[in-house]
Amino acid sequence: MSIDSQSYSFSDLMEMFDGNIDNVKSTVNIFCSQMALDIQNLKQHFLRKDFSSVKSFAHRMKPNLKMFHMMDLHQLVMDIEKTAIEGDQGLLGQQLEVFYDKAQSRCKLILKESEKLV
Repeated sequence: MSIDSQSYSFSDLMEMFDGNIDNVKSTVNIFCSQMALDIQNLKQHFLRKDFSSVKSFAHRMKPNLKMFHMMDLHQLVMDIEKTAIEGDQGLLGQQLEVFYDKAQSRCKLILKESEKLV
């Protein structure tokens, strides 16, 4: 699946930082660094069958995903939260794999795109 320009937006960041490109780029870098850490934490907690922590990490990601207008990933973490509560290990594992792939691809994309901002 190709990722198009509608899968993210810097518009909220541009507004929040009054168009300051350096702040936008810095925030993108921080977001992607944190996303990598969150993915590792999700993996560790899933392997330990600590679904309560999986739910907590997924919940914590939602505001930042919304800020970047990544609504498909936002919906996916909402689904992960729900599945973690239900304790369906098989489905949760599938959802997490999809999330990992999409989130990593999206971060690569927005890091690349943020470098084009001038």
